[in-house]
Amino acid sequence: MSHDGLPTMERLHSRLSHVSPICTRCSLLPESAFHCIFECPVSAAVWSKLGQKFTPSSLSAESPWKWMNEVITRVQSSPDSKRRLLTFGLTAWKIWLPRNLFIFEGKSLLPEEILAHAGSLSLEIDKIANPLCTSSSS
Repeated sequence: MSHDGLPTMERLHSRLSHVSPICTRCSLLPESAFHCIFECPVSAAVWSKLGQKFTPSSLSAESPWKWMNEVITRVQSSPDSKRRLLTFGLTAWKIWLPRNLFIFEGKSLLPEEILAHAGSLSLEIDKIANPLCTSSSS
């Protein structure tokens, strides 16, 4: 994402000028990687539900990668930094997947569903990372 490697509408438009760069989910702005993962209304609702630590500010449009670095820096200074960084990464990925589902299959997920999917994946990772904790509770 930091190298703008995601195949967004904006990137596709840069290669095929007849393709609109506008986000297909919101139809409001060009779909850059940052817009797709953080600014699009569905994405912003997901981040908002996670709390202030991850909510993009009004300054994010000016310097989205600076904002993301600031979020990661703030999260790293928290006592549960590994958990928060995992949540940040999983949530970004789980926002990207439904975006593709919408584009290729026309199916939409609600922000609550996206969060539930990210939470389920986080629990699975916990089980793998801490097998003794999960097996002793069975």
